[in-house]
Amino acid sequence: MYLDAASPSSSAEPGMADHAVQRTTSVATPVAKTATPAAFVEEAAGWAGFLLKTEVARHGDTDQAMRRAAKKAGVPHSRFWSLVRRPQTLKDIGASIYFSLHHAYQAECERQQRLLQHELDIARAKAGPRSALVRAAARLGGEEVGGAA
Repeated sequence: MYLDAASPSSSAEPGMADHAVQRTTSVATPVAKTATPAAFVEEAAGWAGFLLKTEVARHGDTDQAMRRAAKKAGVPHSRFWSLVRRPQTLKDIGASIYFSLHHAYQAECERQQRLLQHELDIARAKAGPRSALVRAAARLGGEEVGGAA
């Protein structure tokens, strides 16, 4: 299944506006707010950019990080590169690529949520659960925090 884009995306970082820190209780579901073909390409480009940034943050070296991120997502390197570097030129995106990127994005968000929880557990053990910093981190992680310190 392919979706044809009528017009190129104009945002500087496609789909990244939807990747706010507040999105911690549930991972984004596929299908953009406007279900146009261009929106599917833009959303997939946002996921690819996010996956690349997390891979670069872990290992550095953008070119090799792009290859690793594409491989982890199960997407051909050439299509991944196009989504990251020139999404405005893409007129369509295959459903298999779209959903592979969505699943990889979802897995990365869950991995980062687990890392945040681990760091929060360490902070609670060191500073105590009533520490202002621990409570702020817990709120960032989506936990309900009651009472003031």
